[in-house]
Amino acid sequence: MCREKPATDHRRSGWTMLELLASLALAALASVAVIGVLGPLAAERDLHAERAAVEPWRRQLAGQLRWDLAHANQYAWSERQLVLVGPASRDPVTKLPLHRPCEIVYESRTIGPRKWLVRTERHTDEPTNQNVFCELVLPDVVEVLLVPWQPEEDDELTASQALRKRRRDQAQENSTGAVPDRIRCSLWSASQLVHEEVYFRH
Repeated sequence: MCREKPATDHRRSGWTMLELLASLALAALASVAVIGVLGPLAAERDLHAERAAVEPWRRQLAGQLRWDLAHANQYAWSERQLVLVGPASRDPVTKLPLHRPCEIVYESRTIGPRKWLVRTERHTDEPTNQNVFCELVLPDVVEVLLVPWQPEEDDELTASQALRKRRRDQAQENSTGAVPDRIRCSLWSASQLVHEEVYFRH
């Protein structure tokens, strides 16, 4: 009795050229999608790294100004100098409040080859050399401008020399008196805005 042999499938197993091209196209699309996701993440990481390098000094400066302005009763502004008077004194080592009457002066000084913003605190209830404390705040600052806050200016804020002139004109118009409840303080180098923030005293 003869048995019929099953037919043998001679088709070659493996990938056809069409399947290979399709897989390469899918891999390319997946790569583009991954790059599209990782690109913004890398940019965000770089931005966070840049902010981490800048923010500590900015936070410290903003905190110091906020304290001084919140506890000042009177101020006087002149070119390259800002004087605040009130019970804003703090221990120079622990930074704990002393609430003694004092005069705080922010001014631009030339120290070596650079300009520095210097903060000097004098306790006026006991005017001796032991009650005068100076510290370097920020390099390359040549001018401190203190002006009352005007909310309509927020949308058009740019770090330009025209803005600097406007801030200076405002400071000259309001150069002495009681410290306003809302204040805009800006620090300038010779060519650009270094720091600007609005401080709310209450």
